[in-house]
Amino acid sequence: MCVLRTGSLAVRMARNKEMIMPFTSKDAKSKTKKADTPAKKKQFASTANAVLKKSGDEGKAIRIANAAVAKSKGKGKPSAKKGKDY
Repeated sequence: MCVLRTGSLAVRMARNKEMIMPFTSKDAKSKTKKADTPAKKKQFASTANAVLKKSGDEGKAIRIANAAVAKSKGKGKPSAKKGKDY
């Protein structure tokens, strides 16, 4: 495991020998604008935690969770159309 900062989550996990799941659906609001429904917020948290568990990289977990939420087709606010209406 590569550790860059002394106070990082990875260091705490390595010392405690346990996996801390830091992401909840409440965290999605501060990490992405795309998680605009409870279902998308839950998806963000579960995806981020799964990636974090596998890789140990918090930044990677957030990036992949953001992409997963952006690609999801769940109910939410309608997105603005880009381009011309025909």
